[in-house]
Amino acid sequence: MSGIAGVVRLDGAVAAPETVRQLAGAVAHRGPDGSGAWSDGSVAFVHALLRTTPGDAVQPFVDGTLTVVADARIDTPVPTEGDAATIAAAYRQWGADCVHRLEGDFAFAVWDAPARTLFCARDALGVKPFVYAHLPGKLFAFGSEARALLALPEVPRDLDEQRVADFLAVHFDDRERTFHRALRRLPAGHTLTLRDGRVAIAEYWHPERVRPLRLRGGDAAYAEGFREHFVRAVRERMRTSRAGEVGAMLSGGLDSSSIACIARDELRTAGAPPLPVFPWIFSDAREADEREYQEAVLAAGGMRAITLDSAVLAPSLWRDLDVLLPDGPPYSPNYYLNTEAASAARAAGVRVILDGLGGDSTISRGAPRFVELFLHARWMVMTRELRALAHTRERGESLPRVFLGNVATRLAPRPLVALAMRLRHGYDPGLALLRPRAVRLTAAARARRPRHLSVQGEHLAAFRAPFAAEGLELFDRVMAAWGVEGRYPFFDRRLAEYCLSLPSDQKLAGGYSRIVARRAMAGILPDAVRWRAGKGAPGLHVLTLLRASRAELEDLFVRDPSVLEPWVNLDAVRALLRDVLDGRPMQFGAAVRLWSAAALGRWLRTLS
Repeated sequence: MSGIAGVVRLDGAVAAPETVRQLAGAVAHRGPDGSGAWSDGSVAFVHALLRTTPGDAVQPFVDGTLTVVADARIDTPVPTEGDAATIAAAYRQWGADCVHRLEGDFAFAVWDAPARTLFCARDALGVKPFVYAHLPGKLFAFGSEARALLALPEVPRDLDEQRVADFLAVHFDDRERTFHRALRRLPAGHTLTLRDGRVAIAEYWHPERVRPLRLRGGDAAYAEGFREHFVRAVRERMRTSRAGEVGAMLSGGLDSSSIACIARDELRTAGAPPLPVFPWIFSDAREADEREYQEAVLAAGGMRAITLDSAVLAPSLWRDLDVLLPDGPPYSPNYYLNTEAASAARAAGVRVILDGLGGDSTISRGAPRFVELFLHARWMVMTRELRALAHTRERGESLPRVFLGNVATRLAPRPLVALAMRLRHGYDPGLALLRPRAVRLTAAARARRPRHLSVQGEHLAAFRAPFAAEGLELFDRVMAAWGVEGRYPFFDRRLAEYCLSLPSDQKLAGGYSRIVARRAMAGILPDAVRWRAGKGAPGLHVLTLLRASRAELEDLFVRDPSVLEPWVNLDAVRALLRDVLDGRPMQFGAAVRLWSAAALGRWLRTLS
């Protein structure tokens, strides 16, 4: 992970030294290992280096008439001077089509001097962030984070009200909006070309074009294929500048545990020291604790646990919040999990953390399979699969109940489902905290959500959904504050395409979601983890942290709520705050929405 930024003047002016200093200062926190700048007339690039990969060097990289600045980890086996040089060579040979030849995670910009063209791209799954501002006739600017663009006085600060409303509703259906109208995110799998003052954005990754896969070897063959792709994806993300710089998160769930076990085995084969892993335990909130599954993984050896205990650390939701606020409020209070892990990693000499984010979307939980079977009149198979699902549920459920939740509800008219939700909860948990104007802004977008009645349709939608990018961009900001890079094997394009190609019964079967991954990890992952039916709930610890934040929350919602008044139904928020402080039971989603309102208020205060 490094920091990049640049500007192209569209008014004929020279990119002033002060502009270069402003951009460089705004991305400096992302690169403690060096910085570079380049300018030529109306164009300027800056770079802040975090050295995590062999060949990493200070950029911009200049190759004759091409200048490249990149935040990238390229896996394409081209022997060059580093990732920026690989990008330059690929662009020189294939032009805009180079993105089809580059494997890995990247966000980059190429200035093609003879063509007076700026070409930018973001990796297929959006691991690396890219934000830009286009002010026609004035300038085009880009950067790793919003703060880089906001460092330029010419860039307007006007709020994007749609984004604010969606943030409060925890509803993300837009891949481009930011909290400022003038700033936009380049979506994953897209390129951007600036020529003659005009911007053209094009999509280059089309997951819907992935062809279905049919293997003669049945379940074993599909599992073998998954294992090959997954091991490669982990191995490629273990490439670091120096030995001992890679570690892994260990939640105890299927995804992070699988990654940690593969990385452990890779290091064992290489004769390297044990893998540093970062398990969270919650001694003060045992309902969120996962240690029995973590211990099952650690028992096989080959790992060095750097355990993070909520009761010992006494983490705060506010301690590092101000570090993140220049780019907007973080939507999830769980960001503190990554903040503490990044801090511990840096102290242990770890610069790269492997993380299990993306397992659900890449492999797919296959939930619509029951509907598929129902609509295709395969009722005996459907009944057998529903019985298996009921059996694997931790508390056990009746067949009618699982049919209602997995078939009837998905087929029922949306207004009926919404009514049932209101009757069950007493209010719409997504909109109750909003003022009417904010409700109007976000309700229309919620109504447009498509319904997916096939496994493939839902799987494709997961890659299109903006929520994955929200998580990646937030974690990127958190890690950047500590000089640590997060890497995500499940956000590997080739692995994603393999999983997309699988038939439905490789995504859900026998009562287990992501069944192909469970089969593939036989002999690698302990069975206690491999056949877990549910997921952990570390988010429940957020309630403990919110109760410890009484002073901050009462200040925002009671003593001086002026910045939130145009957006938030203060009576509803205060009632929810009382429920939290009094320790009443509540859904995790309600706590997240309370946090979103608080984080937004804290951010709005910084703007006033």
